[in-house]
Amino acid sequence: MEKRHIFQFLLAGFFIIIINLAIAPFIDKLNHKEFRLQQPEPYINADFYSAEFVEEAFDQPQGSILDRANGGVKPNNFNGQWFNVRDHIRVTVNADAWYQNKLYLFGGSALYNSEVSDSLTIASLLASVGANDASFEVINMGATSIHSAQQFARLRSEIELREGDIVIFYNGVNGVQQRIVLVIVFAELEYERVEF
Repeated sequence: MEKRHIFQFLLAGFFIIIINLAIAPFIDKLNHKEFRLQQPEPYINADFYSAEFVEEAFDQPQGSILDRANGGVKPNNFNGQWFNVRDHIRVTVNADAWYQNKLYLFGGSALYNSEVSDSLTIASLLASVGANDASFEVINMGATSIHSAQQFARLRSEIELREGDIVIFYNGVNGVQQRIVLVIVFAELEYERVEF
């Protein structure tokens, strides 16, 4: 990366910040919690939705545990009415049955699903629409802000797969966003090494 490209990148970032600061006072912004308390459209007819639900959604999982070996995070254990985390795994509502195999789901916040109760997570819905009937217990290994390399490291360090088990990685934004930042940083370091 040439010096002029770096300068152009920094100049563009500076102008974006200036524009944001200039228009910010004229935009009425709600924080995430205030917005959710207004019961926006996806929640209008939800039978579980209440101020107590929103409070618990923002209270859980009361932080995360840094996995120093793998560089990722895991949700803290939490017991609530709508949100539960046991052994650092978001609870999936599986049918009461014996399961021959497990279906592990790894992903970031989109899979952890902090906007809905345990029964409405992607993992619980997958269990209810056929995974359980096919003798698979569904395990939600989702964790906020974790990317695929960290998820894979957690899989290798915490899960002992058996024949017939299935692993699904549900990713996107975290991997792209964190990888782009890392590429820019490494490109900068490489550029400096070449120069000196």
